[in-house]
Amino acid sequence: SPEELDAAWTLAQTFLARPSSAQTPIHINCAFREPLYASQEVTEEQCTALAQRWLSHWPDPSAYKAPNEQGPEQQDANLTAKTLVVVGHVSESDALSIQAWSQRLGLPILADFGSGLRLDSSDTLVAYPELLLATNSGKIWLMQFDRIVQFGGRITGKRLNQWLGESPVPYVIVTPSDRQLDPHHRATHCIQTTASYCAAHQPVGQATPLPEQFLSALEQHIDEATTSAFSELSLARTLTENLPTGVALFAGNSLSIRWLDSLSVRKPAHRKTYTQRGASGIDGLIATATGIATHQPRGTVLLLGDTAALHDLNSLALAATSTHPLVIIISNNQGGSIFNLLPVAHFPDTNRDLFRCEHPWQFAHAASLFGLPYQQLDASDRFSAALNQALGFQGASILECCFAPDDATDRFKHLIARLSDL
Repeated sequence: SPEELDAAWTLAQTFLARPSSAQTPIHINCAFREPLYASQEVTEEQCTALAQRWLSHWPDPSAYKAPNEQGPEQQDANLTAKTLVVVGHVSESDALSIQAWSQRLGLPILADFGSGLRLDSSDTLVAYPELLLATNSGKIWLMQFDRIVQFGGRITGKRLNQWLGESPVPYVIVTPSDRQLDPHHRATHCIQTTASYCAAHQPVGQATPLPEQFLSALEQHIDEATTSAFSELSLARTLTENLPTGVALFAGNSLSIRWLDSLSVRKPAHRKTYTQRGASGIDGLIATATGIATHQPRGTVLLLGDTAALHDLNSLALAATSTHPLVIIISNNQGGSIFNLLPVAHFPDTNRDLFRCEHPWQFAHAASLFGLPYQQLDASDRFSAALNQALGFQGASILECCFAPDDATDRFKHLIARLSDL
């Protein structure tokens, strides 16, 4: 309503007056029903309630106490609670601090791909967190925790985001700024650095680990889904299996980061990962990867979709100037197939014409235009060999893998259906 918009504008001005937020942009969200989703109606009353909830949950630094200001009862509760750690988008130094803290205390971690920890093999990292939440056993296992502590925001996985919003246990987000990082407005924001929070909190409540039999069954289902044929799913899994130590992996948005977040293989070797989440969407991914490659002498690999590649085609001219290995892997499913996983998929014509935006193009001539080595691949073994070859080239190259528009999303839906019985 106009009154709520006025209130939001006043609150935004108050927020901008804070010294720590002087350079922070403000986004005011007006909640209408999602466009063209005929199955969903949102009333004016629901919009009003949503707006009021947003306004009442804006983080306020003055409302939080440092750990040493908590009373003895609260400190004891924090110490004895079974604590689950969730790690979203954080810096590399913070990720390493969180990992060391959780290992020292035996705290399990659900790590988003943007955390930089997703490919690590630490025994405190819970395997396949997004797929775990598709299983009944995984959901039951998560019911044991008395407390959730999250570092950073921008969680990729839909199921993990939903579970965080619905879980009834106390939920804290540790962040050095007063930005709202909880889309559900359920969490308490603890405005503190990662290092100071970890130093002040030493919980001792021990969680029961996931049964080995369950983990083996989960792994078996994933292997079956990613080895039966060369697909977008097997591409993501094969990439993380074959990524050499010291080579950086940059996850493009849309389906690319979701396949990596769901299916990545964990290995002992440390491998850097990068993401570009937020309002940028699929724009500028090739340009960003080129900048990353400047500081990665052992090589950088970018996995992105065809629509994202088309949106940043001119940046291939920039990529052509790279003097370090930069492997641009284009997963071409002829449009925006992520919409096959969203409610608009129930309206095939609308999905195809207004969301997926199908196209017939491939990228051989684009590679030729900018003088980049190019290969089109149709099998996992050929892909592995081509990846190693491209990482040996001191410059940028393109590997293109072409798939049917509905193939990967159909395979993923089938995998989720099988996991729901675990």
